[in-house]
Amino acid sequence: MSRWPLHPFLLGAFPVLFLWSQNASEVHRGEVLPLLAVVVIAVVLLAAVVGSVLRDARRGALVASVGAVVLLSYGHVAAGLPPWLGIALAVALLAAATVFAARAGEATLGGWTRGANVIGAVLVATTLVPLTSGALASAPASAHLGDGVAITRPDEPPDIFYIVPDRYARADSLREIFDHDNREFTAALESVGFDVLDDSLANYPKTAHSLATSLNLEYLDELEGTVPASRGGDWGPVYALLRDHRLGEALTSIGYDYLHLGTWWSPTATSVNATHVLTRNRSSEFRQVFEATTAWPTLRSLFGDDAPLTRRDAHRVFGEHQLDTLDVLASQDGPAPRFVFAHLALPHEPYVFDADGSVVLEGVEKSRTREDNYVRQLTYLNQRLLAIVERIVEHNPGAIVIIQADEGPHPVQRLRQGPPYRWLEASVAELGEKLRILNAVRLPGVPDAELPEDLTPVNTFRLVLDRYFGADLDLLEDASYVFPDEDHLYTFVDVTDRLR
Repeated sequence: MSRWPLHPFLLGAFPVLFLWSQNASEVHRGEVLPLLAVVVIAVVLLAAVVGSVLRDARRGALVASVGAVVLLSYGHVAAGLPPWLGIALAVALLAAATVFAARAGEATLGGWTRGANVIGAVLVATTLVPLTSGALASAPASAHLGDGVAITRPDEPPDIFYIVPDRYARADSLREIFDHDNREFTAALESVGFDVLDDSLANYPKTAHSLATSLNLEYLDELEGTVPASRGGDWGPVYALLRDHRLGEALTSIGYDYLHLGTWWSPTATSVNATHVLTRNRSSEFRQVFEATTAWPTLRSLFGDDAPLTRRDAHRVFGEHQLDTLDVLASQDGPAPRFVFAHLALPHEPYVFDADGSVVLEGVEKSRTREDNYVRQLTYLNQRLLAIVERIVEHNPGAIVIIQADEGPHPVQRLRQGPPYRWLEASVAELGEKLRILNAVRLPGVPDAELPEDLTPVNTFRLVLDRYFGADLDLLEDASYVFPDEDHLYTFVDVTDRLR
């Protein structure tokens, strides 16, 4: 143990493994392993370079391990310091470690090497239990729900825009809870051929469940039957259904270009089915969070480079990018028919836009009520969405356009409660706020009479594929389900009767 300096490898790996272990059920190993490799290789290379200068691998390893600890934990311990001071302290520690390593005697060097090896091994071992029970054992219970969908390409296949504004409430919720009349927006949608469904509900109260259902055209009953109770808090199976879904597979199989426009949230940042990923930044949410805990943002800012975005700034920048990209796609033609999927970051909090689109600073947001902030951001989103759909309809009158929320706003009582959200204890009013959603569909050639006012997301593309692509899919019973909490993600309870 005193002759073999394994600690740079272990102490370099630990910060990445620790963050993964805290999110084991939510983060796929494909997001982690490349980052882990980069970090470990960098630390080992540092050890080799310093070791060659000091003519002793163990001395180089000690300096590299101190560097790994200082630089990779910087965000946790020095975030509140002025950048110049934090980096100055880090450099001083590295310099002191280098002097110590260079001057240490053989016995001292052996003792420190042995001690660092033990510390590194213990730290890494603490991450293995949650990883073994979580991410490493988290092969998806089902990559698909049911069999593939058989569809036929029509002679004139329509472009399809599926726009999902996150946490966009239904009109009655906006009126009752937020004191906002949304009729100007919905009337404008109706004037360009939309049917705004007055009684539509989400199928589930969380984005992952809701989108897994609409994109796979099935309820999640199969997960309830196949995910064991020991993995009841594992998001992996439902996230897998977002990355690889039946709708994308079916449409690309008949020659559609699938243009995927996701958010900073990893499960919808990309899709294996997409022919083009238009998400602003494909670096994973895991990587962004990890980098924020290191000295990297501070070093970038000191050298004049743009620091990585804060979560609040990312929300604003991603929101603008998504709306601007949709604006461009609205008046474009492609070489093939297009399926455009956009999971919008808005009107979901944080509230970073005022009604006119100007930036809302964090202090201003905190000085306003939740209701005021929500309506202001919603008003801005309405303006942008209306301009986008008007451009789509003008340029492409035969396009199918669906603007459908994944869920409603989170009730204040649930926010105060915090995870795990106990949905079985929610009142009817709370369930209504969460599950009543905007659902506006433009299906050229399909009479409004064929669109039930209580149509839910699970049936949206069953209807589309049946009417336009000969899929011969019957509509399922429209229903809404909740789960007890985030330790029981696949235990579903029907609350439809409470909401009707």
